[in-house]
Amino acid sequence: QDCLGCVRSVNKTDTTTLASNFGSLKAILSASREELALCPGLGDKKVERLYSAFHAPFAGAQTKKSGAQSWKPQKAVLAAQEEGE
Repeated sequence: QDCLGCVRSVNKTDTTTLASNFGSLKAILSASREELALCPGLGDKKVERLYSAFHAPFAGAQTKKSGAQSWKPQKAVLAAQEEGE
C-alpha cells in the first residue's frame, strides 16, 4: 500500500479502499480506469493519476561514465512483480 500512497493526492484511506476492493497490488495495477473509478472516494483526477502512474513508460537516467541509459521501472511495477513471485 505504501507505493500507492506515492501517487499525488492518494491518501491512506484511498490505498485501503483499493486494497479491499482489488485484493492485491497486481490486481490494482491491472485495473482499468473504469474499474478504479468504481472505488468509493476516487474521483476522476485520482483515477487518472493512479492509472497514469501504473502505465507510464519506464523512466530512463543516463549514467555519467558511458552516457548510456539505464532503465528503471516505477516502484509500483516492481512491487507488483515481487508480490506475484
